[in-house]
Amino acid sequence: MGNLKKTIKIFGLSLGILSMILLVGCNETEVEQEREYAISEELRTTTPKLTVEQWIEAIFLVDAEYYLETYSDRAIFELQQDYVYWGYNEDYATLAEYVEKGALPLFKQDLLQAGKTQVSDFVIEEPEDYLDKEEVDVTIDFGDGIGVLPLIKQDGKWLIKGFGVYEDDIQNQINN
Repeated sequence: MGNLKKTIKIFGLSLGILSMILLVGCNETEVEQEREYAISEELRTTTPKLTVEQWIEAIFLVDAEYYLETYSDRAIFELQQDYVYWGYNEDYATLAEYVEKGALPLFKQDLLQAGKTQVSDFVIEEPEDYLDKEEVDVTIDFGDGIGVLPLIKQDGKWLIKGFGVYEDDIQNQINN
């Protein structure tokens, strides 16, 4: 009888582990399916509108890498400053981990609570004559309000410029 109990426990444990593996596999498959709808790598950040679409889409996918690809060096600098200033570096090993596990889930929750479930819920205007410019503002109509996001051309890509929070620090870094 003792061997039977031991066998049942081992079988139950094995079944539990197998179930977890299968469930994790399903979740990865779902994520891969979602990414099929993502903006193709060739088109990412090629126009201001596509950059903003990628930025919003990354929030819905809760994908830090995809999200951070939309930020200029200046914006990444500002994010890193916030990451340290607000003490997120004590809870998360990297900025990317904080974005993926801390910020993006909150951003997604805010969008969902506002009734936004996909990129097409936003009206994003392509700025006129953006091909002739190095900086543009992209207008985003949320349905119940309008926002403006500054973009800059960096290495041939349109990226989120930054938020102007650390202007003095950025200028000091440029001067040194």
